[in-house]
Order: sequence, then structure tokens, then C-alpha cells
Amino acid sequence: MAGKTTSVRPPPTASGAVAPTLFTAIHGSPREDARATAFAVVKDEMYNLRSFLDHHRRLGVDQFIVLDDRSSDGTREWLA
Repeated sequence: MAGKTTSVRPPPTASGAVAPTLFTAIHGSPREDARATAFAVVKDEMYNLRSFLDHHRRLGVDQFIVLDDRSSDGTREWLA
């Protein structure tokens, strides 16, 4: 998945304080011709990602949307 990386922040609190980043999302270009799309929220799943993607491809998934929850194990970099 090639694309840009964007941080997603919650809205400011009533006092105006900004909460820490919730998730880091990796955005690619959605394909309109995709037959099946899988959505996954991951955090530090580098070890399992290849098997997860291979398994779901065998089931017919041809597009993945992955939301990374601030992984520190290289997950985000591997997906990008």
C-alpha cells in the first residue's frame, strides 16, 4: 500500500486542550473496481501482517484499508 501518512486527532476538550493523537492512518487510493475490501485496525502487528494479508487475499479480498494505532514495531513503515 503506497500512500501518505496522516495523524488523526480527537477534537479539543471543553477547556481547549488537545488530546494526543489517536491513530495514524495510511492512505492509499481506494479502488472503485475492488470486489472485496477488508478493513483492519492494527497496533504492533508486524509479525502477523503477512499471514493476515495472504489469508484474506486467498478468500478474495483485493483491497485493504488499514488503520494503524501508533505501532512501534515497523508495522506502519512495512505497510507504506
